[in-house]
Amino acid sequence: MSRSATLLTSSLLLTTLSGCSIYSGAVNSLGPDKPVSDIAATTEGEVLLSTTPPPFCPAVVETYMVMPEDGRTGIVDVALVSGDQLVLEGDYAAAEVVGGVATPFTGDADSLRETFGDSISALPPAPIYVPVYFYFDSDILTEESMADAQRLYQAVLERAAPEVIVTGHTDTSGSKAFNQTLGQRRAEAVREDLIEIGVDPQTITTRSLGETQPVIETGDGVREPKNRRVEINVR
Repeated sequence: MSRSATLLTSSLLLTTLSGCSIYSGAVNSLGPDKPVSDIAATTEGEVLLSTTPPPFCPAVVETYMVMPEDGRTGIVDVALVSGDQLVLEGDYAAAEVVGGVATPFTGDADSLRETFGDSISALPPAPIYVPVYFYFDSDILTEESMADAQRLYQAVLERAAPEVIVTGHTDTSGSKAFNQTLGQRRAEAVREDLIEIGVDPQTITTRSLGETQPVIETGDGVREPKNRRVEINVR
């Protein structure tokens, strides 16, 4: 490929390539001999094979598109042969690159399927990231989070071989040692819920970060509902 794509987040970039191919000595050094035409085979002296497509050959077209991902904004950095950088950000952000010139556009679900249908069907399910929230000083889910948790649990159960990481968090009310333990209790409570509906215990990892990674920054000793959470990552 004449370009490189660097993923700045966990978003998935899909790429297609169309047009004529050219011979590359570097790429094909371990492959078959360089093709020789009938004219070259019967001509005395050295004959050089062109490394550029003939004028009647359509230009190579590369298409890049960022797949949507729940809860995250995808950012992809594409390095062009000219040395310029092309940044694609957000769901369905896309570009066609022809001869080092990029034409950005915004796709949609239909264009994604049309352009990358075969590639998408071969992909594993996208990762899931969902936070659920707890009552103060408790490992019991809030009423509002209960429905979200049930939908997530079912999605995990439907995965053929999931890898689940359950991380417990707290607000800054209480000591650091107490909050470390409380975060683990919350993570273990979610783990037990998953096991109860049939998820293999061997696929679930739990941990606690206590009060060390709040969603909302506060001072010490502050009750903050958004920080009393468990983050569930599934892939």
